[in-house]
Amino acid sequence: MSKIAFVGEEKIGYLFKSFDFAVFPVKDGEEASKKIKEIYRKKNFDIVITTEDFAKDLGEFIREKNDVMPVIFVLPSLSHYEGLGIQWIRKSVERAVGIDILSNKE
Repeated sequence: MSKIAFVGEEKIGYLFKSFDFAVFPVKDGEEASKKIKEIYRKKNFDIVITTEDFAKDLGEFIREKNDVMPVIFVLPSLSHYEGLGIQWIRKSVERAVGIDILSNKE
């Protein structure tokens, strides 16, 4: 079974904890970035989930990350939606297959 971690706001973490995910509450993007990079280095989780509020500081790290695992999922934040997670998925898929298959353009 995959080991899943949530890095983000403590209130949202309660939901993930109820599904037996490891929860790492953080107060800001810088703290979240440090924790996610630590998880990435240690390779002790297969999936890391965070929200857009905390993922903004991870853009360069995500672009440079070479390993497939852990997978980093970015959920919309409670306050606003920027589509950051979808953008990262689109870029990852495009890098893997060579074209943007998730585009809405025909």
